[in-house]
Amino acid sequence: MGRVQNISEGGLCVITQSPLGKAAILRLEIAVGDAPLRVATLMQVRWTRKHETTPKNFISGLEILL
Repeated sequence: MGRVQNISEGGLCVITQSPLGKAAILRLEIAVGDAPLRVATLMQVRWTRKHETTPKNFISGLEILL
């Protein structure tokens, strides 16, 4: 489980409690507001590092594949 920090045309940054493996392919379901529907997509991890303001968390950049 993670929390989206920001989203762009080509991908997003997600905050997690564990580091994501570089180049891992992930299937994500993104909730939009309070809507009951979720958008499913495939994404690839491009980078991961410790979160600057919350060192127990990690931030990762994911690229949209599908």
